[in-house]
Amino acid sequence: MDYEEAFDRVNWEKLMTVLKSIGVNWRDHRLIWNLYQGQSASVQVGNSLSAACQIGQGVRQGCSLSLLLFIIYDEAMVKEAMAKEELAFKVGGEVISMIRYADDKAVVASSEKNLQRLMDNVSRVTQEYGMKMNVKKTKAMCITRQGKTKVKIYVNGQILEQVQQFRYLGSLITEDGYCDKGLEAELD
Repeated sequence: MDYEEAFDRVNWEKLMTVLKSIGVNWRDHRLIWNLYQGQSASVQVGNSLSAACQIGQGVRQGCSLSLLLFIIYDEAMVKEAMAKEELAFKVGGEVISMIRYADDKAVVASSEKNLQRLMDNVSRVTQEYGMKMNVKKTKAMCITRQGKTKVKIYVNGQILEQVQQFRYLGSLITEDGYCDKGLEAELD
């Protein structure tokens, strides 16, 4: 799953609500608000500088605080979207519904129906938070050892492309449940 322009879409007011809900004290809350409120930017092309324009949302990419704020914001979205644990997958007694690294996510479920319901939840909640799922970069895959299985997962009325393999954090994961093919491909 991929968000479009994730860092640029963080809604400051929603972020402030999330920070308050996790117990960030009023001084830190106000400091963070003041860092982001009233920002402006100009664009330089060659020697020409555009007029300043107001920035109304988003966090600064490359800033350590912004990364932390994005992770907190994203965690609040994920918790809300994944509240229905019965849709998730169990591994060794642990409930798993999403594998995450920064803004990269893999949503997992035990059936096509449950995956569709989770994706519907994720889509609804991310829209409430001002985020937008990038349907072109979001893919679906059914992992099974019984052979190839087709799944049809929709996001905002658009069907996700089904793939037979995908790269996640440097590993190539395939629909037969293996991930060692990525290492072989790297050695060739």
